Amino acid sequence: MSPTPYRYAEKSVFRYLSVLITIQDRPVPNRLEFTPMATNSETAACRLRDAAQSLITGLTSHPSIDPTLLAERFRHYRVSHDGTKVFVIPKTEKKQSTNAQVEVSQSDGDLLARVESTDLAALTAFALLLGRHLLQGRIEIVGQLTDETRIELCGNDIEITTLNPNLYIMF
Repeated sequence: MSPTPYRYAEKSVFRYLSVLITIQDRPVPNRLEFTPMATNSETAACRLRDAAQSLITGLTSHPSIDPTLLAERFRHYRVSHDGTKVFVIPKTEKKQSTNAQVEVSQSDGDLLARVESTDLAALTAFALLLGRHLLQGRIEIVGQLTDETRIELCGNDIEITTLNPNLYIMF
């Protein structure tokens, strides 16, 4: 039996060699994606990270891979998946969310954030943190707020003040 775990073995590593060579050969990080054939995308994303680690640390080697260069280039990427494909994304590329509706304030006194009233997950999270005194300040809620939502949020021991029909303050 080999002392090297299977995920670091040559057979497992060489499966992702073409992707790693592409990463190594590009001086400027570019987005890559592929659809794994032998495994699901979550496993393939993990195995790609393992393959890079194996080549970088010298557990395995290949004449096309310079471990120092690969280490330098690979650190500028993050590997993720969507359930079908594996994405190798430059770390400088922003994660984009289709429903990101929270604007964090950096300068307006005790204003912590401005949140759209439709972003219930963010509102609930802020209400919980404010209610447990883990955050101190106020949250502006922009848009219509239903009575049901208001009652649910106030269950976290917070107050909501109406400034106008489309602007509320949670504290």
